[in-house]
Amino acid sequence: MDVVKVVAYQAKVASERLTTRRCWHRIAQAGGYLGRKGDGEPGWKTLWKGWLYIQTLVEGIHLASQLTLE
Repeated sequence: MDVVKVVAYQAKVASERLTTRRCWHRIAQAGGYLGRKGDGEPGWKTLWKGWLYIQTLVEGIHLASQLTLE
């Protein structure tokens, strides 16, 4: 669920309105997918790069929420 929230935030859309297709395209965009008219669907390498980036963001959010400032 955290992944969906992060992707929705980056897509500037409410997480309830984020479709599966838009979610995967946004993850692919994080991996370098441009989404131009003639580009076709994103490939697995691009999706994987985007997935790793989103996972890094989610991990950063979890770590930041556990920090205490002194």
